[in-house]
Parts: sequence; C-alpha cells; structure tokens
Amino acid sequence: MVKVVFALLLGTKALAGVNIPLKANIEPPVLLSETGLFKNNVADLIAIDELRPYEVNQPLWSDFAKKQRWIYLPEGKKITFEPTNFWGFPVGTIIVKHFRMEIFKNQFQNIETRILVRLDDESAQKWAAYTYQWESDDARLVPVDVRPVVTLNVDETAVGGRRIQDFQIPDRTQCLQCHNSSVGFARSVRTQQLNRVVGSLNQLDQWNRAKMFEGDIGPAKKYDAYSAIDDIAKPLLSRVKAYFDVNCSHCHNPSPEAPCYFTGIDFRYETF
Repeated sequence: MVKVVFALLLGTKALAGVNIPLKANIEPPVLLSETGLFKNNVADLIAIDELRPYEVNQPLWSDFAKKQRWIYLPEGKKITFEPTNFWGFPVGTIIVKHFRMEIFKNQFQNIETRILVRLDDESAQKWAAYTYQWESDDARLVPVDVRPVVTLNVDETAVGGRRIQDFQIPDRTQCLQCHNSSVGFARSVRTQQLNRVVGSLNQLDQWNRAKMFEGDIGPAKKYDAYSAIDDIAKPLLSRVKAYFDVNCSHCHNPSPEAPCYFTGIDFRYETF
C-alpha cells in the first residue's frame, strides 16, 4: 500500500510499485534498486514481469559494450504500429537499456543502465532520459549535466583485446540528442529492428499475440528487417545501410530536429 501511494504522489501512472515519475520536474529515485523495475537483488538484473525483454537486429555500436533491453507498456495502452516509420508510444511507456563490458572472457562489469520514459504530456511526444551508474551491487542516478567516465582495465581474453578504456556515460541532454523527434525518440523499438526470431517465435508475432499494438498487424514475414553488419549471409549493401541508419541517422537526416541536419548528409536507410 505504501508503494502504491508513493508512486501516485510522484505522478507515476505506469505501474503501482514502479517509482518512475511521468512529470519532467520530478526526479526519479537516487538508486536503481528503488525504481521497482527489477526484483530482489538489483545486481541480478531480473526484471519485473511487466518489463518485457527484447532484442534488435542491428545494435548501436557502443565501444564494445554489450546491452540488454526491456520495455514496459502501461496496462490497457497500445503501440501505434508503423511498417516503415517510427512507432507511437503511450504515456507511461518505459524503455530500459543496460550496458556492461566484458573484462575477462565471459566475465562482465556493469557500467550503466539507462531509462527512457514517455512523459505525461498528451500535446506532444515528450520523453525524459535518466542514467544510472553502477557502483558494486547497485547503480546511482547521474546528476543533470554530469558525464562520468568509467575507466575499464580489459584483459586480452575479452572482446576487443587488452586495453585501458575510458567509457563515458552521457548526461540527459546527450541521451536526447540521439533520442530526438526526428527518429521517433524510441529509435530502436521499430519494425525493422524487432522483426527477428527470439526463442522459437518472431518478436513482432510475439508482441502482436500479446495485443501490444492498436490492431492486428498480421504476420511478421510481410515486413522488412534490418541486417546485422556481421551477418555475412545477408547482402553487404543491406548490412551497411542498416549499420549507418542505426549509428548515424539520428543526427544525419533532413529534419530540423536532428543535431547535424545542416551537414546535408542523410544516412537514413531508405535514402542512403
């Protein structure tokens, strides 16, 4: 009961017990363990049942870091599906991305966990971004305008080889430079990225069966899918186009909302 009241006081409509405010002027909890997104020991990264894991076809390159992804959709709310464009998300949608680095072979160090949340502002798609920096068995909220650097001592047995690597964690402004309106904010959660088999069933088909969309989208096989850059079974051109779209188009596209639109370079998949 206390958790429910506390969540409502903070303006959270997403889920009772999840302490993520939906108002831009309210700070989220200081510790990741206090957000209610993960069960028991937060370091185990066992998400609550309502936080659905997902995978993408072409990940954003993140300096050798490995990532895990989850999405929460408020009960009774639906995604506006688009076959080729960016999807629309209801107020209270929460997207979580966790970063970790392989330090020794098959041994990883947690670095940061990012949270993207659709705010309670029906007049426009408005999102907030928060980053939690890991400290041992929990992660602490990064203050506004702070860009921490984590120094990693990577062994030669790890992916990328031996190195001393300075990994910079972005501040909130930097997060929204990539997650901007020109790419639909939640840029990885789209048809071409999620159209892949996870387990024994295509991810789009899974979401469709779970009634996460406003209507039945039909079978996933009728939609396009991005090719991963290292999938040598796919044509080189399609792999390159997907890689540049995912890694560059959030800046390099014609929209005035894109940070680098004025360069005249357009790296969107359909125009590259």
